Amino acid sequence: MTLSQAQIRAFNAVVHHGGFTAAATALEISQPAVTAQVRQLEEAYGVSLFERLGREVRLTAVGEQLYRLTGQVADLEEAADSLLKGQEVLAGQVVKISTATPQLCMPLVAAFAARHPRTKMEVTLGNSGEAVARLLDSAADVAIAPVLHQDERLSSLILDHQHLCVVMPIEHRLALASRVTLEMVTAHPLIQRLGPSATQRLVDKVLKGRGLRTRTSLWLSTREAVYEAVAAGLGLALVLHRDCPPDSRLYLRRLADVEETVTERLVWVTRRARLPGVRAFIRLAEEETALAGGLSPAADPTRADPPSLVSRTG
Repeated sequence: MTLSQAQIRAFNAVVHHGGFTAAATALEISQPAVTAQVRQLEEAYGVSLFERLGREVRLTAVGEQLYRLTGQVADLEEAADSLLKGQEVLAGQVVKISTATPQLCMPLVAAFAARHPRTKMEVTLGNSGEAVARLLDSAADVAIAPVLHQDERLSSLILDHQHLCVVMPIEHRLALASRVTLEMVTAHPLIQRLGPSATQRLVDKVLKGRGLRTRTSLWLSTREAVYEAVAAGLGLALVLHRDCPPDSRLYLRRLADVEETVTERLVWVTRRARLPGVRAFIRLAEEETALAGGLSPAADPTRADPPSLVSRTG
């Protein structure tokens, strides 16, 4: 008993496109044909590969294990196809990027668009965990995010290091302090973002290391909501220095006593590194990083404060 190429292709397509109908469209065959191939595969081995939730499907544990193997087949086919077609293979294709750091991601996207004007790009924003999850699900080709504990299936390139800062209303009294420490910040109500993030892991680490506790006044689901709450005077927020957008209502200060950083990386699934879109983006990021001479001035730990990402007073 062996898996047929048709069964593998049908299974991979359902995973990649998130459903049987979308898989059928991508394969240019009927939806019943895709369903039949997957059903034959399940019945032949007596396993269930998908949980059916209406029109949506989700991989079972066995399905996830199988896709880690069969997904390589699709990647190899695409890599071989690009090799035989030559460099023009990127034209008309879609490169999917998942990021937790749009301020770092967008300059690379702009450079990639200038180099490959006929290639389309899709950028999805989320936290670092979501960005990596999209990679592992083959929903993204590359991710730009702070990754603290790297999965053995992934490879990465260091892009930058981010420092922990505090953002406050422009009129806050800490804005005039000669230096701002973590202990000074914890004396004020804090606003935090819901869900796991690299920022929160760093905050938890430095607080524990210094034996400090915070008083959280508000939990919010997005960065934008956090900055609006700070501007409204509801509290302060601990953020990474690149994550705070320019805003005349806010003031950003580097924490003088915190040297720990979060490392921003370009991340990709190792076995997919030869795919044309992945390979081209890695090459671009390597060149841009080399041209920048390593860390950007914003990440230089000798600076008393980050560059003017938000309004500042003298």
